[in-house]
Amino acid sequence: MRPDVAAVLKVAVREDSGVYYANSADLIGLHVCGTNLEQTCLRVVKAVKAIFKHSRGMDVEVIPATDMQTFPEIKTPCEQFVVHYPHA
Repeated sequence: MRPDVAAVLKVAVREDSGVYYANSADLIGLHVCGTNLEQTCLRVVKAVKAIFKHSRGMDVEVIPATDMQTFPEIKTPCEQFVVHYPHA
């Protein structure tokens, strides 16, 4: 059995009037918002899973990239996600 493949998904997050908006140029269709960063991050995970399921028929695991040593350029855990998906 081959190991899963992983990809890093970069997400742009901005706050406007108390609402956090997140989208990604790496994944068309990813546009979510929330009333705080934690809620927005959870919605990103849920939306990425749904997009992969509906557009590619894949069940994926989505993990916020919170390890600052591995991803030193991130400012919040909502800016990068590791997406694990089955090898084709």
